[in-house]
Amino acid sequence: MFGLSLSQVSAGVALVVVVAFVVWLLLTDRLVTRRRLEDVREDRDARVAEAHALASMWREAFEFERTARERFSGHSQAAIEAARTTAAVLQALPSPEGSANADPVA
Repeated sequence: MFGLSLSQVSAGVALVVVVAFVVWLLLTDRLVTRRRLEDVREDRDARVAEAHALASMWREAFEFERTARERFSGHSQAAIEAARTTAAVLQALPSPEGSANADPVA
């Protein structure tokens, strides 16, 4: 056939099939160029860095809130103890005898 052997024709067909397959891979984005791969990696790295920064910010906010809650709890306990002490002192004061109308504030 046109002076070509069967092995030459089949090699040519195989080459055309391989080239067509590579072109199909490129057109359907299953095979990408190095530049495109680097762009995708840079974009991914930027998003990962942003996610880490956001996670760090939330971690700092959590630590700050936890510290504030612990301080508030300590202050609350001190205020409760002061109120108990005040109540005990007021209850220990002698009440005026025979004065039912005495002003407790005065």
